[in-house]
Amino acid sequence: MFKMPPSPFKINLQEEETLRFWKSHHIFQKASQFTSAPEYLLLEQPPAAFARPGLAEARPYLLADALVRYQRMRGQGIRRPFGWQAHGLRVETQAERRLGLVSSQQIAAYGQARFNDACHKVSFTYTLEWERFFERSGCWIQGEEAFSTLDDDYLLAVWEVVKALSEKDLLYAEERMALTCGRCDTPLSEWEIALGRQEAEQATAYVRMPLVEDPSTSLLVWSPAPWMLPANSAVAANPDETFVIVEHELPEGGKEKLILARSRVEAVFGPTKVRVYESFKGQHLKGLRYRPLFTFLLPEKPAYFVVMD
Repeated sequence: MFKMPPSPFKINLQEEETLRFWKSHHIFQKASQFTSAPEYLLLEQPPAAFARPGLAEARPYLLADALVRYQRMRGQGIRRPFGWQAHGLRVETQAERRLGLVSSQQIAAYGQARFNDACHKVSFTYTLEWERFFERSGCWIQGEEAFSTLDDDYLLAVWEVVKALSEKDLLYAEERMALTCGRCDTPLSEWEIALGRQEAEQATAYVRMPLVEDPSTSLLVWSPAPWMLPANSAVAANPDETFVIVEHELPEGGKEKLILARSRVEAVFGPTKVRVYESFKGQHLKGLRYRPLFTFLLPEKPAYFVVMD
């Protein structure tokens, strides 16, 4: 029979009493020794101690802790190395805020070595808060034996992995587009992009691309990034999409012919009456040449034609 808890039951006092019992009797260390089965290794994303622990950041560690304890109760030996994440754009951002730096030029003027030292200090600002959080939540993690992604052994291990991949010809170089922080000129990883993703309204534009063979007819192109139009060098069209040539009257007088996807006619013109001249698949637009929007910097290679995509 279980002893009935006192009424009213104070859960906080009960939790603190349990924690004291675990600590005084070294329960965590004993639980790690009472296993003889093959050992498993649990690798998880180290926490970043440049900010205080929050529920969203701590939830994965608590779930992993429950899994580890369950498997240990079944006699499984599980090794769970713990460490601190000391790299990443968020570390640099925190260091910039403390130093009052707002651009990559100011970082360069401040000095890369001094800035690296500032990032190092920022990385371990809240280690005590994280350790207290893990202890209070009953999470069995050995913070005093934690490694850091700044440790020489850790960095050496990473480079050894890179070396092994290179020796097996599993590394390659490529040129590609990469999202970059507009403030500090730092390329962003997919993980960093996901941290700051949010819905936002932005300006878009419909632009006319007059054809070289028939200047009275234009490609009607939608761009979600009008600021990139000066660098435009081609127009993409879906080869399986149905396109039409339409004619409509201009508000200032006269008429013009436009080529656009048939599915977008109503969205573009609304109740305005338009005359449809021709309907065809996008593949018929392949190679069609148009006049550039800007001519102050023309490319050296062939450009300004329709490609399939």
